[in-house]
Formats: sequence, C-alpha cells, structure tokens
Amino acid sequence: MKIQKCLSKLFILNSFFIICCLFVIRGGNVHADFVPPEVETAVIPEYNKPFKPVFTMQPTPLSVVNVLNFVEGSTNRQINQLLKYVYPKYSDAQLKSVTANLEQSNKFLNNQGYKTKISADQLNLSLLKEELSNRRPVIAYLSANGDYWIEQETSIIIYGYQKITFPGRPPQVVYMYQSVNHGNGAIYSGGESSIPLLLKESQTDPSANITFKWVSTLYGFNK
Repeated sequence: MKIQKCLSKLFILNSFFIICCLFVIRGGNVHADFVPPEVETAVIPEYNKPFKPVFTMQPTPLSVVNVLNFVEGSTNRQINQLLKYVYPKYSDAQLKSVTANLEQSNKFLNNQGYKTKISADQLNLSLLKEELSNRRPVIAYLSANGDYWIEQETSIIIYGYQKITFPGRPPQVVYMYQSVNHGNGAIYSGGESSIPLLLKESQTDPSANITFKWVSTLYGFNK
C-alpha cells in the first residue's frame, strides 16, 4: 500500500525531479537564461485519493460501471446491468463467474446511449485532455507481458495526466490511474508497454514479476 500511495503522487513531483536533474547535470552552467519547462496538467480530483483495492476477476466491467456512476452523479449503475446485457440468459449467480472485455463493454455503453469509442494503444493526448477537462475518465485496457492467469488482462481508470516540455526536447507525460485491484498509480511515457502494475504482488509472488502493456482505450462517456 505504501508503494501505491507513493506512485499516485509521483506525477505531481515529476517536474521538480526533472528540474533538479537538470541542475545536477549542468552544474554551474545554469544561469539566468534557464527557461523553465511548460507544464500541462489535467486531473479529476475525486479520483486522486487513496482507496482500498479489492481483488476481482471482473476489473473491466467494474471500472466501466465506476465511471458511469461518476459521470452520471449517481450510484444506480450496477455491474450486473452490464453483464446481463452481455450474457442475457445467465442467472445472477452465473454472472459472478464471468466478466466482459472492452468491446463488450462498449456495446453496452452504446446501447445505453453513450458515444463511447475504442482507440488502439494509449489515447491521443489532445483527446485525453478533452475528456478529462470535461470530467470524463477513460478506461485503459491492459494485457500481461507473460503468463499470469490470475489477471492476464485487466482495466484501469485513467483520471489525470501531466505533460512536461523542456525547450528543444520531446515532452514527457505521466498518466495517473486507479485500479480496482491495485489502487492508484502512475504510468510514465515510454513505459506504456511495460507497466509495473503488480509491484506489491511481486514482493510475495514470483509469478507476479511481470509487466503489462497498454493495449487500447475506451473513451467518450457522453451522450
């Protein structure tokens, strides 16, 4: 839990670390002509706080329902509504043993009147900025880079980002996420294909010493 709390706050300190590193590298060559970086931030504050993760085999539908309740400002949405749409003949007891992927979740959302879409890889930053600025989190779908049957695929809620740009250098981006299974954390640009989602688990479970790849993104929770 301590590791996850630290990760959730790293993006806020990212610009400070970069500036410190720059001073160390340049040493006495940093003068009054130093140009500070441009910092762009978009965060949905309601998600930017610690919470107790609860392991589930249904991270994608639960994440989708979480976002639905947030954008609708209610608690009326339940996971069985989504799962019943995907498995109409299943009983409530049977629904506890199944899940839904991103495509199935998107079809349910479209059926509910939402204009959600799926984008390959991480969402274009301009689109992400538009979504978060309008208080609409997005869902990142992740796939394990190895065999981890407990959670071969999963989803996380992207609720914020920080973009830092130094003059003449490529921008660096930090994405903030919330995982129903693992709590809050951060993804750094360049690491979208090797996300250390299982930091806590890997301390006690050798099979959890794997990373995840950001495969696709569900966005557009508006009607």
